[in-house]
Amino acid sequence: MLNNIKAKLFRLWEMSWADLTWLKAWAAFSNFDLENINSLSAKFAVATDADGGTLCITPIEQVYLVRCFAVRRNVSPEEACFAGDIMDAEIARQAEMNGISRLIIEVPACHPSLPDEKWIRIVERKIPQSIATGGAGYNSSTAAMKFIN
Repeated sequence: MLNNIKAKLFRLWEMSWADLTWLKAWAAFSNFDLENINSLSAKFAVATDADGGTLCITPIEQVYLVRCFAVRRNVSPEEACFAGDIMDAEIARQAEMNGISRLIIEVPACHPSLPDEKWIRIVERKIPQSIATGGAGYNSSTAAMKFIN
């Protein structure tokens, strides 16, 4: 029974009417943000059974992740803060152009929190990059190498 479950990614306009209806109804009773459904960059993973019935839908949202920054030693705190604000504005501009609606900023544990911050738990799962996407050091099969060459 479990080996008949399949999953596929869809954009909003590619989903069936039944799945859209189910998704909107599910979103109304969960903590899911309806804004994510209407994002141009949003995709949805849909798992179906052998009969094509939907078992599960989950939204996939593209985000920009900022993990670290480096500041030159002789920069004043005011300059560093202003430079950070300028970079933040440029990142937001580029994100808007690319249909990305969220910026996730990873801050050090020692950084003081701000009153309007939202704390989330993140589970990081690294995805190995294939040779076709420019990854280095990936051990691919000879069949894949023959296909690429």
